[in-house]
Order: sequence, then structure tokens, then C-alpha cells
Amino acid sequence: MKATKDILKTLETIKKRAHFVAMNTGGKKWVAESLILQAMPSDTLTPESGKIEIGFTVTKKVGNAVIRNRIKRRLRAVAAEIIAPKAKKGYRYNVIGRLPALTADAEKLRSDLRWCLKRLDQLDT
Repeated sequence: MKATKDILKTLETIKKRAHFVAMNTGGKKWVAESLILQAMPSDTLTPESGKIEIGFTVTKKVGNAVIRNRIKRRLRAVAAEIIAPKAKKGYRYNVIGRLPALTADAEKLRSDLRWCLKRLDQLDT
């Protein structure tokens, strides 16, 4: 399934460090083989807004800038397909890439992300 422009409009990028830090300290997280998903209710969005805040993080431990950016690109594409249409609105998500995300096929990334959303009880019904 490809993400349409309407679906992509529901995603807003997290830009402030304070929001990432707040998720790290006060949010819920679930670890999968290729990624870690952090989630917490957004203090700037409501579920009625139909929007989701999302950020992507890959640490320097994973590799150089080329590798980190490649992982982030792959995670962005998968998140647009999975998080935008299926995750609860009015929440803030941070997808943290791990080294296996570099070589994992797209279906493995999708299943890991779905699994994390399910475990965090973030699938919108």
C-alpha cells in the first residue's frame, strides 16, 4: 500500500528537542528487532485534529551519516504506510532505527512497526 497525499497530511514532524526528551522520559516504548517505537499523547494535538506528530532518530552508534540517513529514509517510507493510516491520532511517535533496519526487507520493517503499535495499544480501531 502506498501512502497518498491525504494520508501524508496527517503527519507532522517533531522538531523540538524537548518533545523528543519528553517522550524518552514520559512515553511508552516497545523494542523490535529493527526499530524501537516510542509513543505518548501529544500536548499540542487532539485526537479530533486527525493529526499525528512523528520523529525519526538513528544514533551515531549505528554508523556514519550515509547509513543513518538510509535507515531514516526506509523508516519514513514504512511509517507513512503504517503509522499515518493505522495509528491513534493526537499522539506523538518517535521511531528509533536500529542497525538491522539497514538490511531488513520492507515487509520485515512493516511487521515490526505494526507489532510495536499493537503492543503499545496504539492501533486505531
